[in-house]
Amino acid sequence: MNASIDTMTLDVLIVEDEPSIAAALVRVVENAGYEVESVQTSTAALQMAEFLRPRLVLLDLSLPDATGVDLISKLKLKGVKEVIVVSGTQNAEITRRCLTAGVFDFIQKPAKSSEIVRALRRADGARRLLSREVLESPSPLELGFGSLEGNSHASVKLLDDLNHIASQPRYNALITGQPGVLKCDVAALLHRYAERGGGGVLVNCASENDQLSLARFFRSGHEVSGANLPPTYLESAQDGTLVLDDLTTLPIHVQQALSEYNDGGKKNDVFADPHNCCVVGIIREPIESALSEGRLYEPLLQQLAINTVSVPSLIERKQDIEFFASKAVEYLNEAYDSEKCLSKAFIRRLSVHHWPGNMVELKNCIFQAYQATENGEEINPKSMFLTQNNHRASKRISLLVGQSYTVVEKQLIEATLEANRNNKSKSAEVLGVSLKTLYNRLSSYDSTRDFTDKH
Repeated sequence: MNASIDTMTLDVLIVEDEPSIAAALVRVVENAGYEVESVQTSTAALQMAEFLRPRLVLLDLSLPDATGVDLISKLKLKGVKEVIVVSGTQNAEITRRCLTAGVFDFIQKPAKSSEIVRALRRADGARRLLSREVLESPSPLELGFGSLEGNSHASVKLLDDLNHIASQPRYNALITGQPGVLKCDVAALLHRYAERGGGGVLVNCASENDQLSLARFFRSGHEVSGANLPPTYLESAQDGTLVLDDLTTLPIHVQQALSEYNDGGKKNDVFADPHNCCVVGIIREPIESALSEGRLYEPLLQQLAINTVSVPSLIERKQDIEFFASKAVEYLNEAYDSEKCLSKAFIRRLSVHHWPGNMVELKNCIFQAYQATENGEEINPKSMFLTQNNHRASKRISLLVGQSYTVVEKQLIEATLEANRNNKSKSAEVLGVSLKTLYNRLSSYDSTRDFTDKH
C-alpha cells in the first residue's frame, strides 16, 4: 500500500546519470534545507517514487534506459507533485513535449545553484518551514556591467525622467518597456540617483507565490516569530528602495496589503513611519490584460503610475551603441584584469544589427565575444555571436510605433524567432525571458488567433 502524503519521507529526488552533476545537485539541494536522494536511471526513479514518494523531482532528459520526457507523466502518476527539468537540450520539440507533459519549470544546463533553489522554492510553495529558509533576505538591487547613461535623445530623456523622480523626498514609480531593455538596471539607476540612506532591495515577485509570501513583506499579524529571523523585505528597504520585479505575478492579496501600507493605513510594529520606503514596480506584460484578468491591484497601480518610466528600446538609442559597448568592455577589463579593446569592424557590425533583444542581447553579444578574445587583442566580428540581419524582421520592428503593447510584444517575439531561425531557446535568451514564459506567450497568441478565425 502506498504511503500517504503525511508520511512522505523524501523532499526531492534527483534523476541524473552523470555522477559529478548529480553530486553537485545533491549539495545544492541539501544546502537549501531539503532531504534529497539521487538515482541514475528511470527504473530507479520510478521505484523511489513508489516507495519514498518524493514531493519534487529534478530530472535530466538524457537517461541510459529511457527518455526523460516519457518519465514525466509516470512520475506524476506515482504522486510526484512537480517535475523540474534540468537539461542541456536545445531541441524545441522536446522542450515543447516537456511543457505539454506538465513540467513545472525547464532549466537549461549549465544551471546556477540559485536557479535550482528558486525553482524548488516556487514548486514547493505549499511546504515552507517557518525559518530563515522561508524569510530569506531579498536580493540587493545592483546595476549590471557597463552603462545605461548614453547621449542619444531617448537616453537623455530617460535620464531626465529618472533624475526628476529621484529628486522627490519620497517616490513611487512604475517601470515598463519592451523585453530586454534592462528594467531592473533602470530601477537600480533610479535608486542611485536618489542617494537615499537605505539599501536597494529587489524582489522577484514570481517567486512569491506561497502561503507565507505576505509574511516576507510584513512581520506583524502572522505566525512567524523568532529573534534570529532575517528582516522582512520592507525592513531591508527602510530608507531605501523596494523594487517589485514582474509585479503582476505577485499574489493579489500581497499587492493589496502593499497598497494599504503605502497609503499609511497598514502600519507595522517595527515601522513607526510607513513612508520611509520608496516602492518601484516593474511590469513585463500589457497592463490592460493584467487588470482585466485580476492579476494587478488597480489602487497599487495608480500609486506607482504617478511616476511612469517607459524604457526606450536599443533601436531608439542606436547612436549610443558604441558608447555602451565601450563601457561594457571597460568594466570587463577591470573585472578580469585584462586589456582588450573593440575593433572598428566589431563596432560597425554592432551598428547595423537590428537588436530584437535590446540591451540584453547587446550585453550577451559583448560578453561572449570578450570571452572568446585573448588578452591584449582586439575584439573582432569573428568572435561575436549574432544572427544575420533579417530585413523582414527589421522592417516589422520599424512599424511598431503607434500599435498596442500586445501587438508590439507579439510582433517583437515573432521577429526574434524569425531572426533566430525559430530557435526558441536562443530567442528566449535574447528577449530576456524564460523558455516557459516564451511558450506561454506563444500559446496565448495561438488561442487568440483561433478565436479570431472562428469568429
